[in-house]
Amino acid sequence: MMLRQLTPQEQQQKQVQKSLRNLLSLSKEKQQQAAEALQQNSAAAIEPLLTCLEKESRRYAARLRRVLLATGVGGILLTGFNIIALALAASAGHPVVPALLMWDAWTLYLVSTSFALASLLLSSKARKRLQSTLCSMEDIRVAGPLAEMLEHQDYMLRATAAQALLPLLPRITAAHAGLFTPEQKHGLCSILNSTRKADIPLMLAALQALGQIGDASALRQVERLLENRSRRFRDVHDAAERLLPALRERAAQEEMRTTLLRANAEPSNTLLHPAQNVNENSLLLHPSLGEQENE
Repeated sequence: MMLRQLTPQEQQQKQVQKSLRNLLSLSKEKQQQAAEALQQNSAAAIEPLLTCLEKESRRYAARLRRVLLATGVGGILLTGFNIIALALAASAGHPVVPALLMWDAWTLYLVSTSFALASLLLSSKARKRLQSTLCSMEDIRVAGPLAEMLEHQDYMLRATAAQALLPLLPRITAAHAGLFTPEQKHGLCSILNSTRKADIPLMLAALQALGQIGDASALRQVERLLENRSRRFRDVHDAAERLLPALRERAAQEEMRTTLLRANAEPSNTLLHPAQNVNENSLLLHPSLGEQENE
């Protein structure tokens, strides 16, 4: 049986998956080699990397909930058991045996909690390595998926995407408009809704990028931004005002282009139809009145 030969794209994806596994391993050497390989293939690695980061974030959150729940419930149950044991021992006059049992129980509790925290720490370090690799990518093609990640429910993923986008957005030009889907442009516009002063640098970078690739939806978002002015965001509002004329001109051009395309696509109603109720004699040539008189 002959094995099917992998296409270059499949080989690249397989290499990316291998690099992701090495990045999550405990070997420092493998981690460094994997990070370099992912940076070299950033265009192909961005989607798998974001998916892996999302899974690792969910895994970390689930582990954190389990550790907190087990630690809290275990501590409460263990404390209740100790109180009951001490009360029974005091009534029976044997305080030594419960004390040994309490010591053993607390030792077991602390050891199990330490293992749980160590597992949580490893998961946190793995997630930080993924975030660091993502933020170190300099390929402008990763900006679109990162912009879409700005609307993710996980705060840590949004913060990672924002950190990675900050150096990329000022490099975007009009030639990169085709790299962004409508969803990704919407994600880029969503940062303009922020009310956090710490997001001002990212908002300014997003406005600069929207000045190059923004469309009618970006125009509406910028107009809403200017409706709610505040002193804290004066720099953002000034940048939005400078951007507004260019966005309006681009939106008008898009509307004109859409109108022309719609007009060309509509079927014409002036079609040729077959003649009906036509007398065949009326189509024949007849002598003129002068010719009839001469005859």
